[in-house]
Amino acid sequence: MWNEGSTIGTAAFFADFVPTDVTKFSLTNNETFKDQVTKANVWLSEQRDILLVACETVEFKVRSGGYVDLQRTTYKESRSERTYIAYGLRLWVRSSGKQEGKPGPQLCYYNIIPSISYSSESEDQLSAMNRFNATCQQKPFPGRVVSIETLKSKLHGGSGIDADRTVSRERGEEKTRYIMIMRIYFEKGATELPPRGTVGMCFMRQPHVKW
Repeated sequence: MWNEGSTIGTAAFFADFVPTDVTKFSLTNNETFKDQVTKANVWLSEQRDILLVACETVEFKVRSGGYVDLQRTTYKESRSERTYIAYGLRLWVRSSGKQEGKPGPQLCYYNIIPSISYSSESEDQLSAMNRFNATCQQKPFPGRVVSIETLKSKLHGGSGIDADRTVSRERGEEKTRYIMIMRIYFEKGATELPPRGTVGMCFMRQPHVKW
């Protein structure tokens, strides 16, 4: 399911891609976040002369019958029942101002997930970022970075995490645990020259989280 926030030809618009036919009974059987990116890339390939401005993970309440309402901007959590949330992808794009008939870009993403430990302190975000930076020094990042975000992901069954799960069951239970992950969206195949005086691409925090 996707929802276009405006019409092609305007200066800027957005398109949402979320799971279809959501089932509340077996959350792992729903479409993954990777599936949403695949659908977004199909849509992008059908567009002409547009530029990818930004990407973000968005969430919508799953309503009765597994219906995801992309138009509603408010929702209430239930006191007696669990609230089901669907996570999707929002693309922000704009016209390139050219008439070349060039298909839209293709999108990829990468999750940076801190190491989790129950017996000691889990890895913090800065350490996870340093680990990712070390990898980038050995292998150049494969595209132009479009957006970077920090988002929470629910821990399932002990310390298990499925960052690509798109449907979550929420009821404010006391022992529910979450982890903060970082997600990088990048344009496949596009090149991005590093700033002068740097080698490759490195994400730093100084003194606060800053990319």
